[in-house]
Amino acid sequence: MASFVNVGAGAASPSVSAFGSTLTEHVDRTLDIMADMLLRPTFPEEELNRWKTQQRAMLVQQRANAGLLAMERFGRVMYGEHPASRVLPTVASVDAMSRSRLATFHAESYTPDFTVVAIAGDMSFEEATRRVEAAFGTWKKSGRTRPAVSDPPLPSARAVAFVDRPNSVQTNLMVGVPGISRTNPEYDTFDVLNKIIGGGPTGRLFMNLREAKGYTYGAYSVFNATRHRGAWHASTEVRSEVTEPALKELLAEVERLRTDLVPDKEFAEARRSIVASFALSLENPEQLLGLYVTRHVYGLPADYFDRRPERIMAVTREQVQALARKYLDPSRLQIVAVGTGSAVGKTLGQFGPVTSYDVDGKVIDGK
Repeated sequence: MASFVNVGAGAASPSVSAFGSTLTEHVDRTLDIMADMLLRPTFPEEELNRWKTQQRAMLVQQRANAGLLAMERFGRVMYGEHPASRVLPTVASVDAMSRSRLATFHAESYTPDFTVVAIAGDMSFEEATRRVEAAFGTWKKSGRTRPAVSDPPLPSARAVAFVDRPNSVQTNLMVGVPGISRTNPEYDTFDVLNKIIGGGPTGRLFMNLREAKGYTYGAYSVFNATRHRGAWHASTEVRSEVTEPALKELLAEVERLRTDLVPDKEFAEARRSIVASFALSLENPEQLLGLYVTRHVYGLPADYFDRRPERIMAVTREQVQALARKYLDPSRLQIVAVGTGSAVGKTLGQFGPVTSYDVDGKVIDGK
């Protein structure tokens, strides 16, 4: 049977997704498999023990990855103890996992009360409904209320978090600020702002740090926005010896977006690029399906994505500058650096008060 089924969730994800892809003739069988995975998992002890062994080994490898260490520390400084801060599990949490805990969590959390089923394919709505009900019809609602979602606490004033990773030949840098939620009316303006400064190889960070200075192979920025307040951040990996000038250039690009209006040509190209990329995504059934799910999850208007190109093209240079001044506030910037202390540690103090950590996340005394 030519089908693919996967169930997964991120460490900080507020939801679980089950995705399947199959030939139309195998839809019923694929839905049956998905239903069996979601409704009737058995959590065999042998498989659980194998998973725990694999996770322990993977964690050892991940803690040697500078990029993951930077993401982990950035999550902590940006979100505190909020669930959004989770990037990696701990060995203790893996060891504590048991079949009974999994079964309890499944019974409490895997309910149809807030489940969304979305299908893209060659069938009518009535046919899709019939097939879903045939596979999931025995799944009974629990009556539970929707879990509350709260914004994470705001981080402290501008600060530097340094992870001392011995023998690193480069420094991983992340610079970010608190952002917005997905339903914020400034979402489209934020999208244009991010495209201009770091949303790809035509972004200012890439053109400056890579093309002009040759400090790195790439420099980008992203912003995430969900049901709670997310964050915007820029990131790059540079040679240890250019950590200081690279960070200065990155911060200068942030400040330039605040102080100077984006030139007309650059601004027009950024908006057109977003619209063109969106149009291309509509040709992919999986991405198209994702848009419908996003619209439902966040309660967006029925014509939200139909009007996305219109909204993007309506964003002005003045709005982007105002947004940069509002959110890319230098006094709130959180800077994360992962590298070798002897090579870069002393240069970071000029950018803000520094707290140093080892690769396990423990504060290094006296630093």
